[in-house]
Amino acid sequence: MNSFKLYTVIMIVFLTLNVGCKEAWAVNWVYFATDNVYGNQFFYDADSVNYLTQNIIEVNYKELYSEAGKNAYISILKSHNISTYGYDLLSYTIVYLKVDLKNNLIMILSFTDYNKNGDILYFDNIENPNWDYVQEGTIGRLLIEAIKSNKNK
Repeated sequence: MNSFKLYTVIMIVFLTLNVGCKEAWAVNWVYFATDNVYGNQFFYDADSVNYLTQNIIEVNYKELYSEAGKNAYISILKSHNISTYGYDLLSYTIVYLKVDLKNNLIMILSFTDYNKNGDILYFDNIENPNWDYVQEGTIGRLLIEAIKSNKNK
């Protein structure tokens, strides 16, 4: 499996983790969930929400890694012989998505891994992205629900 496909799979896995949800806060980054597997926190950038149609948007979301989440991510990379150089300082990933709010679909357009200093560890612009259905009780579904909720305010 090439690194592009692997990173896409990793992002989808983290989007589909079961979650425990807490109250929202932020300036630009709106908190919407913490996964109950690793404790990673998820935010979306309210300023980046771009309505392409009434139901299709583009948005950035951020996954802030816990120590356990960082270690799990690094283990996945290592298991696929992908370099983890600099990943000891991994802090967060920003994923650029297209979202179908009506049909609960997401399409990963790009993602960027950052270290604790805000330096880029890895960037991938996804070629020929696909729509993926987002199940109930997942990070992806909570993202959709949070955006819908803020739209109605």
